[in-house]
Amino acid sequence: MMKEVYIKLVDGTEKTLMADLEITNDAVKIITADGSGATIYKKFISDLRVTTRYDDPIPRCGDILPSHITPWDAPAPRYKEGR
Repeated sequence: MMKEVYIKLVDGTEKTLMADLEITNDAVKIITADGSGATIYKKFISDLRVTTRYDDPIPRCGDILPSHITPWDAPAPRYKEGR
């Protein structure tokens, strides 16, 4: 899946593009939709951000994704006093 990639190099060059990434220990390979690309060594990258865009909406349960509910986020049962 193609991702929106923002890259900023140490010399101040900035670029945003749609591409796939292959990340190794010392380099980042950027592959664009037409198959072209470049390999950039990590020591030359000052900032790298990746955003995935989804075509289908994410199924939700209220405002919280069910898989991300933690015990401290779940509502506690409420009891009426004086029964």
